[in-house]
Amino acid sequence: MTDFLKNIILALTFFLAFLTSCGTTKELTTFEDILYPDGRFFSIRHSDDFTTQRFNYYFVEANRLKALGDLGNSAILYMEAIRLDSTCATCYYEISHLLIRNREFNEAENFAFRSVQYDPHNEHFISLLTQLYFHNRKFDKALLSSKYLVELDPDNPEYLYQVSQILYEKERFEEAIDYLNRIEAIIGINEALTFEKHSIYLEAGKKRSALREIKNLISENPNNGNYRVFLGDFYVQQSDMKNALSTYNQVLIDFPDNGLIHFSLANLALSENDMPSFVHHLENGFFNENLEIDIKIQRILPFLMNMNDPDNPLNTEHIDLFLNAIIELHPYDAMGYVLYGNFLSENGNNSKAIDVLETALLLDERQEEIWHDFLLLLFEDQERNNKTEYAKRAASLYPSNPFFNYIAGFSFLLDDDKISSIYYLERASDNAENNTMLKAQVLGLLGDLYYQTDSVEKSFSSYQKSISLNPDNIIVLNNYSYFLSLEKKDLHKAEEMISRVILQEPDNYTYLDTYAWVLFQQGKYLDALYYIERAMELGGKDNGVILEHYGDILYKNGMKDEAITYWKKASYTDDEVTEFLIKKIEFESYFE
Repeated sequence: MTDFLKNIILALTFFLAFLTSCGTTKELTTFEDILYPDGRFFSIRHSDDFTTQRFNYYFVEANRLKALGDLGNSAILYMEAIRLDSTCATCYYEISHLLIRNREFNEAENFAFRSVQYDPHNEHFISLLTQLYFHNRKFDKALLSSKYLVELDPDNPEYLYQVSQILYEKERFEEAIDYLNRIEAIIGINEALTFEKHSIYLEAGKKRSALREIKNLISENPNNGNYRVFLGDFYVQQSDMKNALSTYNQVLIDFPDNGLIHFSLANLALSENDMPSFVHHLENGFFNENLEIDIKIQRILPFLMNMNDPDNPLNTEHIDLFLNAIIELHPYDAMGYVLYGNFLSENGNNSKAIDVLETALLLDERQEEIWHDFLLLLFEDQERNNKTEYAKRAASLYPSNPFFNYIAGFSFLLDDDKISSIYYLERASDNAENNTMLKAQVLGLLGDLYYQTDSVEKSFSSYQKSISLNPDNIIVLNNYSYFLSLEKKDLHKAEEMISRVILQEPDNYTYLDTYAWVLFQQGKYLDALYYIERAMELGGKDNGVILEHYGDILYKNGMKDEAITYWKKASYTDDEVTEFLIKKIEFESYFE
């Protein structure tokens, strides 16, 4: 939460305390006991025309700001409206919603309470207060307020269900069932209500009643084979294998196309350690075209999540088979491809995983996590040439995602499109405040790009910010040091940074060359000679930049003939040497 909103909430709290009268400790027996424990309460209401106009302005403007999403200033104006008319129930209600959005649930309850005090017949206000009582685990008050709602609208299933849930939390199971029965009398027997009652009966230890609920559901829906499967599952849970097998077998006869029965039979086979039957029934279930994909995914997930567990009853071949069955029978559902792509990736088949996840995104591109996994795999594959296209698409779909912008920027960098790369990397930096390491990485790349596009000051500022976030990034430390040496700026600072790099990687010829050049720019020619020779020994002898530096350092150490030799060698390479190299060779002298 911002400091601005915190200050608003603090002000609201004090303001409400000013309006609230002292409470009482008498026992609460009705909802009115909650609302008016000491009778009516102190209120402020001005009735002159000028004040009415001001109130109307504050109220209307508060609603306008709320619609625009300016919740903080909206709350301030609602509060100003309350100062003029403390009976404005809607004002309290709207402020309560603001507090809920900022997870200030106790204060939200206080304002919702005030809204109901001033408008005790508004069902929206009472419902919000009830939900807040429930969230804040004030179940006695929640029960009274929810029952009051039922008094206002006795046949409202939502209110009846709310009472049932509160009674369940208070472990008053029989009463909770009574309210569910009242709903059932209004809307009839349905699956959700039946399973809710079934679950409560089981928790109350009433197994016969739980069984009766399932049988009632079957009687109401005789052509639904899944409910009979559930009945068989219940018998298994109660260790009544005789009735379980009888029920399952009857489902196979009456509903031969039912797919769910095979998952239940697979569970039974697994409990008996009958692995061939277990796999057989799973295969029948996954290849059943009538069984919904959600049920199949729910069944395969435990095996996927425990794929490396030695006790997993399925091997990778089985899982591969069943995932392919899901894709084959549900080819237009992205989730099957997502699961299969992740499975392939986990098993090292990244190339195929990329293809499968690509299909998932073609079916449904609004999958942020899948884009993340897909792009990571895509950039690890050196042979794919469509990286930029997909990175750009992900960044356009999720413009505030720093990782996608980073990947897009990096992709354009690989394509040598510096301007586009800077655009996406700047967006990544702006959105990476909560990811310090990513922001440091992005700022380091921006430092490189700014320097390459002649924005030297921006480059050095970006490097400095990167190092402040990650002081041990040796690539950034090296590049910053080297570019400082080229500009002959802050050379002592450059030496300090590159020396830290050398401590970590003393045998890297690129870093040794940077160190030598920083020393060279400070006139420490003999020290520079030591480090440039180390760079040459460790692999730098084929690098044109290092060869030219070696020639420059040799020249400053009085070894002119040797310097000319290495300048000539540098000229034979394809590396980016300085514009003065040919002149150095021609005039046999150092130029800069």
